[in-house]
Amino acid sequence: MNSFNNGKRRATSRGIRVSPFNMIEITVAIGVVAVGMVSLMVLFPIGFNAHRDAIGESYASDLADQVLHVMKYDIQKNWTKVASLPASKPTVADDVRTVAGSTQPFKTSDGAFSNIYTAEKEGGGSTDGYYVEMKTGSMTDFSAQVLVWKSDVNVTLNNSTTWPATTQNKAIGLNMEISWPAGKPYKNREKRCFHLEVFKP
Repeated sequence: MNSFNNGKRRATSRGIRVSPFNMIEITVAIGVVAVGMVSLMVLFPIGFNAHRDAIGESYASDLADQVLHVMKYDIQKNWTKVASLPASKPTVADDVRTVAGSTQPFKTSDGAFSNIYTAEKEGGGSTDGYYVEMKTGSMTDFSAQVLVWKSDVNVTLNNSTTWPATTQNKAIGLNMEISWPAGKPYKNREKRCFHLEVFKP
């Protein structure tokens, strides 16, 4: 025999009580699920930005390592190249960098080796550096503006004498700033600086 109590069905013969959901319970459940979904959706842009920044950092450090060592090789092969390097960080116009022509693999002047990045020399304007990009097929994965300049290296020898800093005839510091993506104005780009000391062989 079935009986009804407050709109809920009670199966008294078998001792089983079946209570259907009412609208309030359904509404609360939907609200809880909605709050959870919104919280998850908020995390997606944060994760995407973190992933994008990590990729940029990886490309920048790899680019700095390769290009600085290509330049080190070139300088040690011909120390007179030191004179052509800017003595301070070049000024940069706060504009969007675009490719003026076709880029070529960044390589040593004697063609001994090159890296996977292609580069285009800048100069003659407010900038003096390189536009560098990494491509997969026709898609640009990474594009950056690279500024390079030299600095003094003071080395104290065992007899407490210091190499002259002004002549730079024994060692220089290669400084590099990489800003990316080049498609953004300079002030809005991510920027990282790197340094490598080069000694005359």
